[in-house]
Amino acid sequence: MNILVAGATGAVGRLLVPLLLKEGHQVTGVSRTPEGVERVRRQGASAVQADAFDRDALRRVMAATAPDAVIHQLTALSDADGETTNRLRREGTRNLVDAARSAGVERIVAQSISWAYVPGETPADETEPLDLGAAEPRRGMVEGIRALEETAAEMETCATASCTARVPGTRRAAPWPRPWPATRTRVFSPTSRRISR
Repeated sequence: MNILVAGATGAVGRLLVPLLLKEGHQVTGVSRTPEGVERVRRQGASAVQADAFDRDALRRVMAATAPDAVIHQLTALSDADGETTNRLRREGTRNLVDAARSAGVERIVAQSISWAYVPGETPADETEPLDLGAAEPRRGMVEGIRALEETAAEMETCATASCTARVPGTRRAAPWPRPWPATRTRVFSPTSRRISR
């Protein structure tokens, strides 16, 4: 499958690209910097430079690469920059989905968060509401997730809900205190849509 990974040099994207290549996929990684483009190429994938906030650049990338599917890993987690990550979830997702649809791409896998749901005693499933009444800074993160999921749902979507992860090479490589009460994690049903080769 021809897959475009937006955010290919980020906290998750840089780990994902080699896994996709190992599975035999044709991968094009998107990075906003020349250094990131080189990093993706060193992993063995094709690479293009584009900024997720530049709608026209993303449209050109989609038209040129003609992917079968897009994997959305746009965050600023490597820098622990919550505000930029929330903006990427809102504006970057909008730009990415619009660019993909303009190029005839029908499928997207989007990175959500498993702990953005209302507090409760049991794991949350896909029908549970997001914690939209949360106080800041959590509210901004949850609003970003809401925008990401709603926008990605305009396409054939599989939202992956990552847990709080310790990703090597980021500021999140070690445990950190949470500024909010413990929340429920999301559990996906066996009928969640998946993209296959």
